[in-house]
Amino acid sequence: MNSYLTTLLALTVLVLGVRSHSFVHPPRSLHSVSARSDSVSVPGESPFPFVTSIYPVMGPPSSYLYIMGRNFNESTAVRFVPEGVPPSAAVALSVVFYSEAQIAVTVPNTAHTVVNVMVETAKGRALESPRFIVASPVQAPVLSRLSSNQGAVGCYNYVDGDNFVLGQTNVTVGPLPVSVVFYSYRELGFVVPSALLAAPGATTSGLPVTVTTPYGSVTSSFRFVVIPGSSTGFC
Repeated sequence: MNSYLTTLLALTVLVLGVRSHSFVHPPRSLHSVSARSDSVSVPGESPFPFVTSIYPVMGPPSSYLYIMGRNFNESTAVRFVPEGVPPSAAVALSVVFYSEAQIAVTVPNTAHTVVNVMVETAKGRALESPRFIVASPVQAPVLSRLSSNQGAVGCYNYVDGDNFVLGQTNVTVGPLPVSVVFYSYRELGFVVPSALLAAPGATTSGLPVTVTTPYGSVTSSFRFVVIPGSSTGFC
């Protein structure tokens, strides 16, 4: 990881109005999951909170869940509510407040696999319709694409696929392992390291990308080409 990202890794950033929980570069898919919200308001008090989407829809304990909507505030509470359990009986989670349109929570350890995500303020509560699954994939990884198939040393690339596992997913570009940022079971990120320049074919024919989890390994049919120069932006 280059010095730019090392210095900024602990910071949250604002990119196109979307903030990401302690990531330099936010998940690219943050607004891709839409949802309907059934909202319950306190009579005479408005506006009540409204949930428009969550990202991702599945994740293990200790991963991040982002909740997008409106009318959030710094006192917003989030609860994971299993089916058949009264919302008041569900434990409130620690919330990271970014704006009235975005909050985040860390997925807790829970005995329940499928939960409803409930957001509540003093004005009322909103119950997210799509349920969140507390789990990690147990299937072999799938590698769909990179955000860019070429880039300079230091640029940031996203890896899209499926069945990525938090803390147990490794990525190699050609012969070289790269440091991975885990966003969700479908999205990873990495910085192009300078050591790739020495790999045979890196700047000409390109290098294959391999993703490995405890459940298997997959190598891309496409290749990543390292182009001359350096960058601290996106590939």
